[in-house]
Amino acid sequence: MEHGGTEAQPRKVAVVQAGSGERLEVFRDGKQVVHAALVLGEGFDVFAADICPTLAIDQRRPVSISSVDRPCRVSGHRLQFAVGPVQDGTITSPLLLQLMNGSTAVLRYRLRDTGYGEAAFSLQRSKQALVEVLGPEVRVLAR
Repeated sequence: MEHGGTEAQPRKVAVVQAGSGERLEVFRDGKQVVHAALVLGEGFDVFAADICPTLAIDQRRPVSISSVDRPCRVSGHRLQFAVGPVQDGTITSPLLLQLMNGSTAVLRYRLRDTGYGEAAFSLQRSKQALVEVLGPEVRVLAR
Protein backbone atom coordinates (compact mmCIF):
# COMPACT_ATOMS: atom_id res chain seq x y z
CA MET A 1 0.00 0.00 0.00
CA GLU A 2 1.39 3.39 -0.93
CA HIS A 3 0.60 6.98 -0.06
CA GLY A 4 -0.98 8.91 -2.93
CA GLY A 5 -2.76 12.14 -3.84
CA THR A 6 -2.79 14.88 -6.45
CA GLU A 7 -2.58 18.67 -6.53
CA ALA A 8 -6.31 18.83 -7.22
CA GLN A 9 -6.91 16.46 -4.32
CA PRO A 10 -4.39 17.44 -1.62
CA ARG A 11 -5.68 15.07 1.06
CA LYS A 12 -3.46 12.15 1.94
CA VAL A 13 -4.61 8.88 0.41
CA ALA A 14 -3.22 5.37 0.92
CA VAL A 15 -3.58 3.47 -2.37
CA VAL A 16 -3.01 -0.13 -3.41
CA GLN A 17 -3.74 -1.60 -6.82
CA ALA A 18 -4.80 -5.17 -7.51
CA GLY A 19 -3.19 -7.10 -10.34
CA SER A 20 -6.60 -7.10 -12.05
CA GLY A 21 -6.69 -3.27 -12.14
CA GLU A 22 -8.92 -2.25 -9.23
CA ARG A 23 -7.66 0.28 -6.65
CA LEU A 24 -8.34 0.37 -2.93
CA GLU A 25 -8.00 3.85 -1.42
CA VAL A 26 -8.17 4.90 2.24
CA PHE A 27 -8.36 8.58 3.25
CA ARG A 28 -9.47 10.92 6.03
CA ASP A 29 -11.89 13.70 5.14
CA GLY A 30 -12.13 17.24 6.52
CA LYS A 31 -14.74 16.11 9.07
CA GLN A 32 -12.24 13.59 10.53
CA VAL A 33 -14.01 10.54 9.13
CA VAL A 34 -11.89 7.79 7.59
CA HIS A 35 -13.27 6.41 4.30
CA ALA A 36 -12.30 3.62 1.95
CA ALA A 37 -13.06 3.46 -1.76
CA LEU A 38 -12.90 0.70 -4.32
CA VAL A 39 -12.28 1.98 -7.85
CA LEU A 40 -12.69 -0.26 -10.88
CA GLY A 41 -10.05 -0.23 -13.58
CA GLU A 42 -10.60 0.69 -17.20
CA GLY A 43 -12.64 -1.76 -19.26
CA PHE A 44 -14.73 -2.89 -16.30
CA ASP A 45 -18.49 -2.75 -16.10
CA VAL A 46 -19.89 -0.42 -13.38
CA PHE A 47 -20.86 -1.41 -9.85
CA ALA A 48 -24.39 -2.61 -9.17
CA ALA A 49 -26.12 0.23 -7.35
CA ASP A 50 -27.86 -1.83 -4.68
CA ILE A 51 -25.27 -4.29 -3.33
CA CYS A 52 -22.21 -3.40 -1.26
CA PRO A 53 -19.15 -5.65 -1.48
CA THR A 54 -17.80 -8.06 1.09
CA LEU A 55 -14.26 -7.87 2.42
CA ALA A 56 -12.10 -10.69 3.75
CA ILE A 57 -8.71 -9.99 5.29
CA ASP A 58 -6.28 -12.90 5.40
CA GLN A 59 -8.25 -16.04 6.26
CA ARG A 60 -11.04 -14.29 8.17
CA ARG A 61 -14.68 -14.74 7.24
CA PRO A 62 -15.89 -12.19 4.64
CA VAL A 63 -17.96 -9.34 6.09
CA SER A 64 -20.20 -6.76 4.43
CA ILE A 65 -18.60 -3.33 4.36
CA SER A 66 -21.88 -1.51 4.86
CA SER A 67 -24.10 -1.06 7.87
CA VAL A 68 -27.40 0.65 8.53
CA ASP A 69 -25.70 3.79 9.86
CA ARG A 70 -22.86 3.74 7.28
CA PRO A 71 -24.04 2.50 3.89
CA CYS A 72 -21.75 2.36 0.91
CA ARG A 73 -22.16 4.93 -1.87
CA VAL A 74 -21.91 3.76 -5.45
CA SER A 75 -21.13 6.02 -8.39
CA GLY A 76 -20.31 4.15 -11.60
CA HIS A 77 -16.73 2.86 -11.28
CA ARG A 78 -16.30 4.08 -7.68
CA LEU A 79 -17.72 2.65 -4.48
CA GLN A 80 -17.04 4.43 -1.18
CA PHE A 81 -17.82 3.64 2.46
CA ALA A 82 -17.06 5.14 5.86
CA VAL A 83 -14.62 3.21 8.03
CA GLY A 84 -15.22 5.35 11.11
CA PRO A 85 -14.72 8.74 12.75
CA VAL A 86 -11.57 9.92 14.50
CA GLN A 87 -12.66 11.23 17.91
CA ASP A 88 -10.28 12.56 20.53
CA GLY A 89 -7.30 11.12 18.65
CA THR A 90 -8.79 7.61 18.43
CA ILE A 91 -10.65 5.61 15.80
CA THR A 92 -12.40 2.42 16.83
CA SER A 93 -12.47 0.21 13.75
CA PRO A 94 -11.69 -3.51 13.66
CA LEU A 95 -11.64 -3.24 9.86
CA LEU A 96 -8.97 -0.52 9.83
CA LEU A 97 -6.87 -2.43 12.36
CA GLN A 98 -7.07 -5.54 10.17
CA LEU A 99 -6.07 -3.51 7.09
CA MET A 100 -3.06 -2.21 9.02
CA ASN A 101 -1.93 -5.62 10.28
CA GLY A 102 -3.09 -8.02 7.56
CA SER A 103 -1.31 -9.52 4.57
CA THR A 104 -4.06 -9.70 1.94
CA ALA A 105 -7.49 -8.13 1.48
CA VAL A 106 -10.06 -9.63 -0.91
CA LEU A 107 -13.07 -7.59 -2.00
CA ARG A 108 -15.93 -9.35 -3.76
CA TYR A 109 -18.38 -7.05 -5.52
CA ARG A 110 -21.39 -7.13 -7.84
CA LEU A 111 -21.29 -5.51 -11.26
CA ARG A 112 -24.34 -4.04 -12.94
CA ASP A 113 -24.33 -6.20 -16.07
CA THR A 114 -21.71 -8.92 -15.79
CA GLY A 115 -22.16 -10.68 -12.45
CA TYR A 116 -19.55 -10.63 -9.73
CA GLY A 117 -15.95 -9.52 -9.56
CA GLU A 118 -13.19 -10.09 -7.03
CA ALA A 119 -10.02 -8.14 -6.31
CA ALA A 120 -7.13 -9.24 -4.11
CA PHE A 121 -4.86 -6.56 -2.64
CA SER A 122 -1.49 -6.94 -0.96
CA LEU A 123 -1.36 -5.16 2.38
CA GLN A 124 2.43 -5.00 2.42
CA ARG A 125 3.48 -1.71 4.10
CA SER A 126 -0.17 -0.90 4.79
CA LYS A 127 0.49 0.07 8.39
CA GLN A 128 3.05 2.72 7.37
CA ALA A 129 0.80 4.09 4.60
CA LEU A 130 -2.26 4.25 6.87
CA VAL A 131 -0.33 5.93 9.70
CA GLU A 132 0.73 8.55 7.14
CA VAL A 133 -2.94 9.12 6.22
CA LEU A 134 -4.26 9.12 9.79
CA GLY A 135 -1.38 10.92 11.43
CA PRO A 136 1.03 9.35 13.92
CA GLU A 137 -0.96 10.72 16.86
CA VAL A 138 -4.14 8.74 16.00
CA ARG A 139 -4.66 5.46 17.85
CA VAL A 140 -6.56 2.65 16.09
CA LEU A 141 -8.53 0.33 18.36
CA ALA A 142 -10.55 -2.82 17.62
CA ARG A 143 -13.15 -2.03 20.31
